[in-house]
Amino acid sequence: MNGNLLKIIGFCTAGALFLVSQGLYVTNETQTALVERFGDIKRVNTDAGLYAKVPFIDNVTYLDKRILNLESEEIKAILSDKKQLVVDAFARYRITDPKKFYQAVRDERMAADKISVILDSATRQALGKETLTSVLSGKRLELMDKIEKRVNDGVGDFGVKIVDVRIRRADLPQQNSESVFKRMKAERNQQAAQFRAEGQQKAVELRSLAERNSEAIKAEARKDAEIIRGEGDAERSKIYADAFSAYPEFYDFYRSMLAYERALIDGKNTNFVLTPDSDFMKRFYRP
Repeated sequence: MNGNLLKIIGFCTAGALFLVSQGLYVTNETQTALVERFGDIKRVNTDAGLYAKVPFIDNVTYLDKRILNLESEEIKAILSDKKQLVVDAFARYRITDPKKFYQAVRDERMAADKISVILDSATRQALGKETLTSVLSGKRLELMDKIEKRVNDGVGDFGVKIVDVRIRRADLPQQNSESVFKRMKAERNQQAAQFRAEGQQKAVELRSLAERNSEAIKAEARKDAEIIRGEGDAERSKIYADAFSAYPEFYDFYRSMLAYERALIDGKNTNFVLTPDSDFMKRFYRP
């Protein structure tokens, strides 16, 4: 009898614990709890703590209170200058009205699908009014603000707020990128050829100027050398003249000796036919 009583007490205790566990739920700091009863939201708990509910009747759904990331697939958009651009964008959002969010999209996966469609559409509309230059320039921040505003207007019924939209990558399609690269390469090659031609022309001009200056300097130097040489010859002649005019007989004798040296010693194979009384031989018969 006592054993059966213990079993009954044990079953009752277990049942009571099970009922208590089904009647309590915990909400932490990063969550919002929605208590649903027969399809209606009866309570929304945004503060962390332990709460009670009706067992087996109330269902609790948890939503994240933190900022959530939304990754978008690559978007192909046509710009206002008829260029095609491949854009990789993402958004961050927060659930601001949990009850409206649950009624509109039920959960985060469904919300991500619907917000992605709105993000793609807003991105295409914003890019369709811009040129490639403006997208790739500092105007991108202004463009992302426009997209964020468009997306917020589109998700107003979802109970969420878009806090940030970013264009992570904006590139031309592969075939366009190759053609742009080839065109840029051709332009750079053309510029390089022009720079080389201008450099060669400048080098020829500098070389011609240097050669002209060199010839002018050489001519001036030759002129100065000739003037100095002439002045030196004149000074030498004056010195000779002054020296020989002081001793004319010695000068005549010295000149005769030089003539004999050149004729008789240096000119070894030279034959002379002279008369004994010629002036050339006077030093041999007149002491």
